[in-house]
Amino acid sequence: MDAHILRFYEITISSPSLGPEIPFLQPCLGPEISEIWSMRFILPKLLAPLDSFISAKCQSESKLISQLVYTDTVKERSWGTVDSSRRIYYRIIRKARTMVDDYHSDSDSEDEDEVIRREADATVNARLKDNTKDKYGRNIKKWEEFVQAKQRTLWLDDDEEGHIDLEHVTPEQYQEFFGWVRTKRKRDGTLIEPRKSQSYEHVSGYKSAIKDYHKQRKVKMSDESENLLSMFFAGYKRQYAQMKQNGDIAMKEGKSPLTFAGYKFLARQAVTATKDFELAIFAWVFLVLCWNLMARCVSVAGIMFLHLSWEEDSLTVVFPTHKGDQEGNDAKGKHVFANRQCPEICPILALAVFIFCLGLRREGSSPKVFSQKESSENRFSKWLRTILGAFEGALVIMGIIILSIGSHSFRKGISTFLAALPGGPSAIAIYLRAGWSLGPVTSRYIMEGGGGDQS
Repeated sequence: MDAHILRFYEITISSPSLGPEIPFLQPCLGPEISEIWSMRFILPKLLAPLDSFISAKCQSESKLISQLVYTDTVKERSWGTVDSSRRIYYRIIRKARTMVDDYHSDSDSEDEDEVIRREADATVNARLKDNTKDKYGRNIKKWEEFVQAKQRTLWLDDDEEGHIDLEHVTPEQYQEFFGWVRTKRKRDGTLIEPRKSQSYEHVSGYKSAIKDYHKQRKVKMSDESENLLSMFFAGYKRQYAQMKQNGDIAMKEGKSPLTFAGYKFLARQAVTATKDFELAIFAWVFLVLCWNLMARCVSVAGIMFLHLSWEEDSLTVVFPTHKGDQEGNDAKGKHVFANRQCPEICPILALAVFIFCLGLRREGSSPKVFSQKESSENRFSKWLRTILGAFEGALVIMGIIILSIGSHSFRKGISTFLAALPGGPSAIAIYLRAGWSLGPVTSRYIMEGGGGDQS
């Protein structure tokens, strides 16, 4: 490094003051970087790559704090003739370009490998929805607790958390676990008296979780275990149906469908709310869209503005994926029409009021229609429970038991209402609108036509 360039700047450790033209650098930089940085006022075209280069250098090193102080006296002594300054200028440009290119080529190579690994892991994890992963995780935790309490020989402590020895689980041990799971228990694991059985869907969820756990651990379940589980669940399905026949368990499972009268009543309560208008407007448009789209709450909560479009006299809403079409093979628009006779259940009016009340959104904000910090499903469920509790008497007169009503009651209610409507849509049209699977054969040959949901 030439002596006159060395005189161009000085490095100090103790001085707290800085020249106005030279920024404060946290780590102690190498002499080449310091040289280029001290000349940065004559390198405007290289400022962006140099800034990113030095900031990365600062993050990777933790050394003594140094400061570059620019002084007029040093400046006057450093330049000399015009020719020497021109040589210094071009030499620093060449060095800067070389250093920045070398750094970015190395970092890009490392970043590319990391990006490839991260994207590959994300692709593998995308086979399951987040809520499914959470459910499987809770079920596996229950299995681990059971193994540690009753099948201790299967538990391995060869890592920090420990895990189940999947290679040595016998069919009989699987059967013992599912026999334990099928009976309802308290949080501490003790039986609920009188004894009550879990639903078939609840127990089969553990089977799905265990099979996925085998895939994650890359351990194949034995054929004997597969056969035993098939026999166990075939028998439990018949046994559960017989318990319904004998009156041992309730005929209905889950929430009850909401009647059309109940739907109108709830919509009217949202429209006529006298406080917390933001929540009331949100609940109004949310419940009206759930009903008209025959959609699950999680699907309505995920609607984005780019999923909405206008086709002639109807609003169209597209769900790219849903529970019945995880891969998005049949993503078609659902037509939604205005209701001029009953404005409290008009989806177009509700959506228009909601959008006008949103206010302006900043560029880069969430593209979702319902973009509140709190989960839209939870927010709607809280509002629904509050309204059901406040108007229990009026709902009982309409034949609605509030304990049997939930967010899923809207989806059940509209499908029941349409199926019972004289001259209403066909069962196939209802199935397609709701996104229910029609089986491997019918789903391949029976498609939704252009006017299937416009009659």
